[in-house]
Amino acid sequence: MYDQKLVCHSISNILSLPEKGYIPPKAGSSFSAGDTHGNAIALIRYLYEAGIININQEQYIVLIKIYEIDSLIRDRSALNPKDLQRFRDILRTGFSHAHVPNGVTLRCFGDMLADRGSNDVLSLLILLEMRLAFPELRGVILLSNHDKCLLSNYLRGALAPGEKLTMELSPCNSLTRLKWLIDNHIISYEEVGDMIQKAYLPALKLVDYVRKEDGSIDIMGHAPLTLRAIDKAMHEFLPSNHHKDIYASVDDVVYVLDQLNIMFSKDLTDKESPIYQALTTLPSGTNPIYNFIWPRLTDIGPEIKVPSYNYRFRHGHDGSPGEIKIHGVTYIGYNSIFGKTTPQQWRQAENAQLTMSCIGGLSEQKMDEDEMNEAIGEVFNAEMSPTTIILETDTKASPSCDEISTSYLSNPLSMSTLDNSTEEAEQVVMTFKTLATLSINNYIKNRGSYTQTELGEKLWTGVASARNYVRGFFKASLVDIPQVPKALELKQHINALTVDNLKNNWPIIAQELIEAEQLTQSGEYVMVAKGIDQYFNTNVLSNDILKSSMQDSYSLF
Repeated sequence: MYDQKLVCHSISNILSLPEKGYIPPKAGSSFSAGDTHGNAIALIRYLYEAGIININQEQYIVLIKIYEIDSLIRDRSALNPKDLQRFRDILRTGFSHAHVPNGVTLRCFGDMLADRGSNDVLSLLILLEMRLAFPELRGVILLSNHDKCLLSNYLRGALAPGEKLTMELSPCNSLTRLKWLIDNHIISYEEVGDMIQKAYLPALKLVDYVRKEDGSIDIMGHAPLTLRAIDKAMHEFLPSNHHKDIYASVDDVVYVLDQLNIMFSKDLTDKESPIYQALTTLPSGTNPIYNFIWPRLTDIGPEIKVPSYNYRFRHGHDGSPGEIKIHGVTYIGYNSIFGKTTPQQWRQAENAQLTMSCIGGLSEQKMDEDEMNEAIGEVFNAEMSPTTIILETDTKASPSCDEISTSYLSNPLSMSTLDNSTEEAEQVVMTFKTLATLSINNYIKNRGSYTQTELGEKLWTGVASARNYVRGFFKASLVDIPQVPKALELKQHINALTVDNLKNNWPIIAQELIEAEQLTQSGEYVMVAKGIDQYFNTNVLSNDILKSSMQDSYSLF
């Protein structure tokens, strides 16, 4: 089957476009892209890989530089009209130079707006210029928890100048920066509304699906779905004459999914409708759309009934790229971590991966081996602080989205999708090195001295230690002592790891991690070390080849 396992390809530099250059899509091709997390450059990269935009390296760098302007600012924007016009001009040129045949589909799994990214105005400009250039392109954006935050504020008129945003989740910085542009008349409220109306809302869906030639169905939502959740939505949103037994047949579940989307589009702006009420109220388990945008894989329970047909779920939001089974049901994850990172972190990472499934040819039911090999992978390997629900309505309640949590590392590739071949063992080691390196780099960035030299780092550590000695003498609270020199040495040793030298070199790293645990006044560094060790023992050693090569290897903590 065409996408039983998502294909991940390593890219050495996210700041560079592929050497192969622009390749137009085939007629009838369908692309499914993971969450962009409000990152306009992630969206641009997906569009380039799909052949929907054709830009050169110089233009790509200009887009990145404009995106980067707001990437480290919390609640305001530094973009100006000249920046926005330059961004827009490159988009128009790129779309005009692309050759997109009929029947191409682009599906995005959500989190396009109101997330960790730079500024939502950039993502909206991309959507608008793409819609103007390719009015026949079938675009699908799945409703997500972050997009709901922007949509809720838009529907209630809270994006208007002088109005106050309701912040229902965090992080949400790309929305607060967009609002700053509106409030300061850098871009008009009417223009933003026009972009939402023309380019965003027409593509927005509650759920999507693909019927396959073998009679089965793939059902897609932003969050991991269940048939039980769909049945619940049917009873809450649809009149009884549109109710079906969704367990009886594919035709019946398709009918209900279609009716849910029709209801969603038709009643979106009707203030008396259940869907409007659901979109404009705070998220909770009782909200009728909660099951489409918030649940995690760990929330999934067994189905109350077994359907008469085969089905799978595809989703973003949670988990790792690839296929897993939960209670016997297949879930295929598209969650993209790449969008959660900033250009500053792209420069620090030594390896990265992208994930996007590509179905070539004239239908989404067939994909030959060559086309599978051309499928784009999905994820930039980094773990961010998770999205949390907040109840505050103050626009400043959203904390910074730019600090990476180093207390744990994600599993970016579902280990159940890997064979225990040498090639995949190398992939596991590379993924571990990437995650560990990015975690250490961000620790160094956050905890380093002002001199950025080896001597400066050592002096900075010494000063912090001395301050704690004095604080301890007066029984004052202690500060976290940075350990940048140790972190730099640890990173060097991790980067030198290979499948062949793992057995000999890991004990050196293991000893460094043991020593890190003893640095009781350096809690942040201890958490970085624990995260690295936990990931190694949980995921690297789950590969039979690597486990065999390590023999007697145990967790350090």
